Amino acid sequence: MPKRIDIKKFQEFGYLQEANRLFFHPLGLALGVITDASGEVRLGGVWDALDDREGILFEHFDLEKVKRVRIAAMVRRQVRADLPECNPMGTQVRQLHKDKPRTELDEKERKVQGLLVDAWEAFRNLEKMHPDEEDEFRHAIHEAERIVLVRRVSGE
Repeated sequence: MPKRIDIKKFQEFGYLQEANRLFFHPLGLALGVITDASGEVRLGGVWDALDDREGILFEHFDLEKVKRVRIAAMVRRQVRADLPECNPMGTQVRQLHKDKPRTELDEKERKVQGLLVDAWEAFRNLEKMHPDEEDEFRHAIHEAERIVLVRRVSGE
């Protein structure tokens, strides 16, 4: 039986950020946490912006958390890839397309995602010229990330 991770550790390591940034926010949802007066962190429910066309935009993310979670995922996939019940990608996820099973980005797609992260970081270092520009650029980056990620599901 798996043990439970402390929610504060889950948040501090970066799992919450990445779950929201890569999964929940593009769908218009957000997994929230609450910190009480004693400093205890607990799950705070799921925020719903499903009716909002743009959904929830991830404003500022910690690049170190992105790196930590990516490294943890790579290590986990390498270990799981040797298990008989897992596919070579280290997952047990059922594929939607039997003729083109993909659960991970290929090398070129990973490069594009990395360049999008770099573009976001570079843009945030520019002098601000308009109050809305950061929100607009972030939305454009999220849309570009979505387009790259959806290739895995659509098989295109």
